[in-house]
Amino acid sequence: MKFSTADRRAPQVHEVQTPHAIVRYPDSFVASEYDGAELVLTLRDRQDGFQPNLVLTAVESTAPLTDASAAAILASSQQHPGARVVGVDLWDENPDATLARARCITFVYPAGATDVVVTKTVWATGTHHVHLSASATPAQLGAVGPVFSWIAAQLRLTADAGEVEAAARSVGAAPADADASTRVGFPLEALSAFAPPPFATTAPVVSAAALTALRAGASRSRRGLASAILPRRVRTTDATTELLAAGFIDEGAALTPTGTAVASALGARQPLLVARVRRGGRAAVLVAFAGPRGVVIAHDPSIGELNGGAAIADPERRHIALVVPEHVPAFVAAWIGLEPFWPIDDAEPMTVSTRDLEAAVDSSTGGWADVLLQGAGSERFDAVIPGRGWKRVTAPVDGVHELVADPSRAVYTFLVDLCARALEEGPASPAR
Repeated sequence: MKFSTADRRAPQVHEVQTPHAIVRYPDSFVASEYDGAELVLTLRDRQDGFQPNLVLTAVESTAPLTDASAAAILASSQQHPGARVVGVDLWDENPDATLARARCITFVYPAGATDVVVTKTVWATGTHHVHLSASATPAQLGAVGPVFSWIAAQLRLTADAGEVEAAARSVGAAPADADASTRVGFPLEALSAFAPPPFATTAPVVSAAALTALRAGASRSRRGLASAILPRRVRTTDATTELLAAGFIDEGAALTPTGTAVASALGARQPLLVARVRRGGRAAVLVAFAGPRGVVIAHDPSIGELNGGAAIADPERRHIALVVPEHVPAFVAAWIGLEPFWPIDDAEPMTVSTRDLEAAVDSSTGGWADVLLQGAGSERFDAVIPGRGWKRVTAPVDGVHELVADPSRAVYTFLVDLCARALEEGPASPAR
């Protein structure tokens, strides 16, 4: 590698040249080499837990960009079990040539008590596939995410620009999305093959009455009792049977550590976030509460499960999952059915009236859905349209909404930001 200071007046920015790229990075990062990588960037100041990093690699291949992207998406789950792709976006766009010379793939995978979010930028040069992979936990993204994006935007390939553009315009072996390719004017790989598996509900079902009994039991420990235990009056009711089956109490009706954590979170005055999905005349709701021992997610079966006939919603009974805060964005992304799509704006602004949107979501044949996410004083509203992906729904003007194609990773990023803002404020005080 060849190092230099990019600007004598701004010594905090460094530049390094590898066989396939010239990379600029701030002084807050340090560069090193590892086997199998041309460059590794890590923060100069060591972090607690996971260490955010960027890794530049190159593999020999003459396959075009569509194949490079498809291979990188496929490798995400092969290299990281449980990975979920939450965005595939166009990158390194050349407006003059009406071309995107790279792809930006975002996926998240579980790693113990946290998640790791990877943003992988992929180029094809005609001789190699070049990858810049940036990794951090959801909690770290607020600080390092903008820096990751800046480094990726500053990267310059050493390959001939004409060869890079030719690789971006070529059709490869990966199946193409004919409609999306026609709309942008260059080949785009089909993303349907990379849709994650449908959300499968596994959390126990607990009634509102049982949760009330659980909270009553938890309150007994705050009154100076030796241990939290269900009130005697409910120990012979169905609520006790439910809580025992869920693992929230033991055979003696004392709250388990999980039960105590659930009761504590449910005592929060305000939810961490609320999600609602509607499709085919049905609606599913998810509400998350943050407590000192984890986040409780109370949810209906997903809209896919409801419309597929695999489950029935019951407003008096919800699935109760206890998860660590870092897992919340990915959990919600899976529950709302987020999957990769091409975020392409149409030539003319796409609009829909409030009445037509309601009718489309209520229809059992059109396939439209809408997704509402709320929390920490912010809100995001999307329409999910067959063949067009997710479109952000703007506030109505004279009863008409504009449908905007944000980057496909924007929905997951919103969930990360929403959770971060809410958790920074700390769990809300328990209701008395």
